[in-house]
Amino acid sequence: MSSNPFATGGAAPATSASPFSNTTNQPATGANGHADPSTQQLEQQTQQPPEPPIDVDALLTSENLTAQAGDAFAEPPPVPDAIYRVRLSLRGITSKDYKGRDITPFAHGADTAPWVPEAQKDKQGNTVGHFAKALMNVQVYDPKFPEFDGLYLRIPFGGWIDTKTAPQAKVSKVMTILNLLKQPSGQPWLIDKQKYSDKQLIEIFVKALAGEPEILCQSYWSVQCDVCADTAQKTGGRYPKSVDGMHNFPQLKPGVWNPEVRCQAFPAHGLSKARAMAGQFFALDHKAK
Repeated sequence: MSSNPFATGGAAPATSASPFSNTTNQPATGANGHADPSTQQLEQQTQQPPEPPIDVDALLTSENLTAQAGDAFAEPPPVPDAIYRVRLSLRGITSKDYKGRDITPFAHGADTAPWVPEAQKDKQGNTVGHFAKALMNVQVYDPKFPEFDGLYLRIPFGGWIDTKTAPQAKVSKVMTILNLLKQPSGQPWLIDKQKYSDKQLIEIFVKALAGEPEILCQSYWSVQCDVCADTAQKTGGRYPKSVDGMHNFPQLKPGVWNPEVRCQAFPAHGLSKARAMAGQFFALDHKAK
């Protein structure tokens, strides 16, 4: 994260003074002998009065907190399947995200990288091209659903958004998002029919998400057996089949579905809880059919 160019930290400019005078808290003077206005403004900004101490007895003993069972650390239930207004942001990429590889060339002196390159491989493991990718957060901020504000929708495949062209759509995930967003000026981020390199696309994407733009997103519930998925990840085996869509989960009562399901292949693996996933994205002016 870059430093704030408007920060007022650091030492004040040195000024000449008599070695015999008391210079403590003396304002710098201008050529006319009066206090320098810029120095006065700096002192007003940096010499804020300290916050009063918290009166523990008065402020932390006035409420009666009833002891009851519960788990404040539990993951909240997934938001119901719907189209939500969401906020997009970048999540910095660490070496762990990059499978232990060095991110220093792409971090520009920071602890994380905004994007990284990746090799595209065929089914035989041969490199057939290269693309760029970034990690994106999708967070619900919808005035129609204030109870879900701040909750995240997960992006399939670990949150990665890349410039690799999808064969069926003939566009990449990065290009899809950029086509749906507008610059603060109202202009599009991409010019129709213009050619862009992978590096140009990902850099525009990083710039667009720096402002945490808002967009519409269709969510859906999805679950895999956690035990089977963990085994597949460790062994390189086949991942279990997922259950997708809230209406495909057990219904508790009309309009209410249970996000927890038991492993279909190995019931002894127990229950796994659905996650709310980010499905299709739409521009803010999208009208649902």
